[in-house]
Amino acid sequence: IHKGADELVYLVLNCSKLINGRSPCVVLHGSVFKQETLIEFVKKRLIELMNVYLSDKRIDLEAANQIYEKYTDQKEV
Repeated sequence: IHKGADELVYLVLNCSKLINGRSPCVVLHGSVFKQETLIEFVKKRLIELMNVYLSDKRIDLEAANQIYEKYTDQKEV
């Protein structure tokens, strides 16, 4: 679980770098995030760098994009 959490954090941070670190939030979604220990490790590593949300609902890429746009619009005001 520790190694898996480290790998997920590594992927999130690298994706954030690809968009010039402009990602203010990350949504943890999927069955892998039903494992509470994994969630704790991932959130602990990311919480100081960005907002971390846990989604237990079915979400598709378009919905995730809308959430992201809504959040970033609020931050820029």
